[in-house]
Amino acid sequence: AIHLVDVVTGSLTPLKSTPTFADPHWISITPNNRFALVNHNSSGQVTSYRLNQRSGEISVTGAAQLAMMSKRFVFSANSQFAYTPSFNGITVYEVSQDNGTITQR
Repeated sequence: AIHLVDVVTGSLTPLKSTPTFADPHWISITPNNRFALVNHNSSGQVTSYRLNQRSGEISVTGAAQLAMMSKRFVFSANSQFAYTPSFNGITVYEVSQDNGTITQR
């Protein structure tokens, strides 16, 4: 769900709800605030979203199956790479700057 935050009172006003796929677990937002990745706990899938800076709306841009079940991502400062822990190390994904989808490197 998307909410508008009143910076004076801290109150939230609901704006819109955006559908997601089954069992969303964690949301990670790129440092440039253009994209979000949502991990789905039961499927090991991640959905990519584009963030609209003016309206606050989000839209699905794609989905990918993760190599390992992961909970969250950490991004490079330039938002071009996403990192997530796996059983045998750290998995690196490239983040498309066109639509926020990820590809394992």
